[in-house]
Amino acid sequence: GNLTTNLDRQTHKARIHVIFLALIKDATGQIVNKVRREIDREVPEEKLEQFRRGQIIFTSPFEAAEGRYAIETAVIDPEGGRASTKRLSLVAPRPGAPVVSSIAVVHKLDPLEAPRDPGNPLEFAGGKVLPELAQTTKAKAGTALFFVVYPEMNGGKPAAGKPRVVVELFRDGKPVSRSEPDPGSPDEVNSFPMIYSSQLPPGDYVARVTAEQSGRVSHESTSVTVSQ
Repeated sequence: GNLTTNLDRQTHKARIHVIFLALIKDATGQIVNKVRREIDREVPEEKLEQFRRGQIIFTSPFEAAEGRYAIETAVIDPEGGRASTKRLSLVAPRPGAPVVSSIAVVHKLDPLEAPRDPGNPLEFAGGKVLPELAQTTKAKAGTALFFVVYPEMNGGKPAAGKPRVVVELFRDGKPVSRSEPDPGSPDEVNSFPMIYSSQLPPGDYVARVTAEQSGRVSHESTSVTVSQ
């Protein structure tokens, strides 16, 4: 809705033009990867307001060695001469240790239109996850969290037994719910993609996922806002 969408009165079409940029830097500040995507299209005048009320969600997987990274991102509105920036931190864990991925609030789950890309952590047998970057959901729609549990590896093979997974929700520091979902069977890349759904009243929450295997524990948390 904040993009500049100039309307051509002769063709009755508007231009939607936006550029996504991201620089991935290691702990020394060196650029180790870049991501760029440009969207430039025309939409009919009668559909312009529908587009302006929508969202543009862009995902691009990349590989990173063990370590800490900073991701510097920018969204550019060329027509309006404006830009918005954000800086994120990322930790790539040591290979082989049991670990929980970042927790994504699910905006939408699309069916796969082609065989799953094992290199894309947002794709799994159940579909392709489009994350809700604002970490906000609506009470009526319910709250769905997506995360991946990576088991302990020994010599390139999963350790015996499945990891124990615990999902907890807190509000104002007080526990709201606690569940131990079954991670199921590992997929073709020996990971456990999981979606956890809950019906929550409006409010601000913290979701925490814990994975435990062979006496080793990994935690991941995120904030979630549930609106009316």
